[in-house]
Amino acid sequence: MASHFRLTFRDLPSLTLPDDDFFRAPYPATTSEYLAFCDGLKQHASAWHPSDAPWTVDIVQRWRSLDLPCLRTNLLPPEYRPVPEVVRHASFTQQDQEVILAMYIPLQTGPQKWGQVWHGTMNVRSLIRTESRQGLAPAPVVVKIFQESLFEDPSLFEPEMGIAQGGWLTGAQQARREAWAYSSTRSLQGREVPWSYGMFKFRLSHGELAFAHVMECVEGQLGKNVSLRDSSEAQLWLLADAISSGFYKMIECGILHFDLSLRNIIIRLGSSYPVVFLDLTFAFEYTESMIDDGVIPLMIALRDMGADMYVIKAWLDDRVHSGLSWSRMFVRGFELRPHWFDHVSDIMTPEHRRELFEGPRLKLPSSILRLLGAHQIDASSC
Repeated sequence: MASHFRLTFRDLPSLTLPDDDFFRAPYPATTSEYLAFCDGLKQHASAWHPSDAPWTVDIVQRWRSLDLPCLRTNLLPPEYRPVPEVVRHASFTQQDQEVILAMYIPLQTGPQKWGQVWHGTMNVRSLIRTESRQGLAPAPVVVKIFQESLFEDPSLFEPEMGIAQGGWLTGAQQARREAWAYSSTRSLQGREVPWSYGMFKFRLSHGELAFAHVMECVEGQLGKNVSLRDSSEAQLWLLADAISSGFYKMIECGILHFDLSLRNIIIRLGSSYPVVFLDLTFAFEYTESMIDDGVIPLMIALRDMGADMYVIKAWLDDRVHSGLSWSRMFVRGFELRPHWFDHVSDIMTPEHRRELFEGPRLKLPSSILRLLGAHQIDASSC
């Protein structure tokens, strides 16, 4: 392919990340380059053979921005989730140390997906336990691989606009966007979002280069597996407060989570921060005009967990007049579109379809749900 391939950053605000050249990768500038780019994706897709057994990756490069919040946990209050000892060890931050990543359990894999997500482990070679060295236990991690050959197929190219009018993002663009989102939400890592352990560039077994994000493995239940159908109104209100508070904190950090669904929410029963938001790849720089894209998915998430719309409406009416800091996003939503809530019940999602027509999901026991109320929702800003 032509040597003048470049990566354009039209999908992000004009900013510069530390070590920004890490995210530069080929991007087609002409139709012929685009066709060659697509041929390369097809060749890699046909050569890719996923492994059922644990497998390791060849780490080609590591993002040199190591100013990660997880490295300063000795300065954080105890309500933050703990960081594995391997990550806190001085060797982890040294560029000459070899990081070992092993994939064990597929969480989201296969074609037509923006991310190949694995549960795995991470260690530093010099810290691995041996017969002659005590070493450290590997850290449990989630690895999100931006494997372009398994993305949704690109369908259109315009030299002035890019692939699919700039809306089809390469692996480099998606990785950079997620790096920006996690940098923006630094103060929320270990609470409302997972700890980030850094960005990497891999060479996969069939030769394809791919960017990847390694992050905390957060224990809890995915929202899609939780049902609030038999929960009391008080219990639902507590969870709705936690989801809304966490979402508003991301807005205060300047980003809008643009892929909010039950697949991207973890419920942690009894935790100081009972809701954790996943997948910030498609987050946007927040502007007030985008408030609908925040408040409506929040209501849909509660509905899709089995909450009745009249209960959600009663909670919303109360919170709009509560004066709580995060309630301002709902107030502003009604100012911009007075009838936005009326459209929520008409929006069909896969989770809502399952709630209506399929079997039951995990129900939260009343004794456990009450633990959500044992902790004050932290409404501090970034």
